[in-house]
Amino acid sequence: MSVDGWEVEHCAVATRAAYQLENVALAVAACRLLLGTLHGDAVRAAVAGTVVPGRLQVIAERPLTLADGAHNPDGVRALVASLDPLHLSEPRVLVLSVLADKDVATMVELLASRFATVVCTQSSEPRALSASALAAAVHRSAPAAEVCCESEPATALAAGRRLAGSSGTVLVSGSLYLLADLSGELSGRSPTVY
Repeated sequence: MSVDGWEVEHCAVATRAAYQLENVALAVAACRLLLGTLHGDAVRAAVAGTVVPGRLQVIAERPLTLADGAHNPDGVRALVASLDPLHLSEPRVLVLSVLADKDVATMVELLASRFATVVCTQSSEPRALSASALAAAVHRSAPAAEVCCESEPATALAAGRRLAGSSGTVLVSGSLYLLADLSGELSGRSPTVY
């Protein structure tokens, strides 16, 4: 990792999210600015041990289950930029909930076309778009995708994992409230350091 001309060799991070690599670089630069001298071993240990839940977090391996709280078009763009190089296995299933006051059309357009199946759900947040209204938006933006509705997030996640099979990929996204609703189902796995 190179930050402002300062090199830290063999610096591993606990995510494959490209946007988090930028955040790590900014954090290291800020620490360097505030503290002056940094020790490479300390930086490597801190970076490798830092996990941000819900940011391209690997939840399970079979099927590969990822959680990312991207909840606006910019966040979804950053997520998509991180997903594309991963060559995720098929079938790909998206478990999606979006708040009604977000730019739903843009978010769905950016995400849904990358998945064979979209399981629409709704978080417990009162501002959440209903699963059926979200399904209608997915139908408009990604007509080739199979669309299912499961109003309960835990049921939606179970359906997504079943539809992906053991060799597919599930992405849970669109709302931090959705990730909070699924916190019990999404916890309990140690991070992988890349």
